[in-house]
Amino acid sequence: MAEFDHLDPALPVSARTSAIFAETRRLIEVAAMEAGLFVGITAGLGVVIDLTGSQSSMVVNIASIALGFLFVSAALRKGGLAPNGLQNGFGTYFGISLLAGLATILGLVLLIVPGIVLLVRWSSAFGHGLADGDRVTEALGASWRATGPHFWPILLA
Repeated sequence: MAEFDHLDPALPVSARTSAIFAETRRLIEVAAMEAGLFVGITAGLGVVIDLTGSQSSMVVNIASIALGFLFVSAALRKGGLAPNGLQNGFGTYFGISLLAGLATILGLVLLIVPGIVLLVRWSSAFGHGLADGDRVTEALGASWRATGPHFWPILLA
């Protein structure tokens, strides 16, 4: 999976940011049903929980993880980013979510900047884990290497 290979680091940040927005839009369009389900169901559950005064957001968290996997895997397949099909499944998605999420939260709690750096540098980890077949830590490493020259455009996007 080479989602950043086509971005020339010599291009202006604004051009690379626009390219990232265009690719994001394309992936949402090819997986529109899955994106709609993700947004509609998680937002709907959040509203219901707020209106009922429930203190449990576990249902929203579970739905978010399950529907996030549905959307990411559909975007990778339908968007042509997994030409050989998905090489890994939900376990890898969950592992990346858990490890990257905990590290990012820790970075945000300790100091805002490390958390932001981790969010940007691990932004393509799901693609590497699901489409390329990388294990969790390999996917995080591949994402770190792929996003290096494009930190500012990804942050702006």
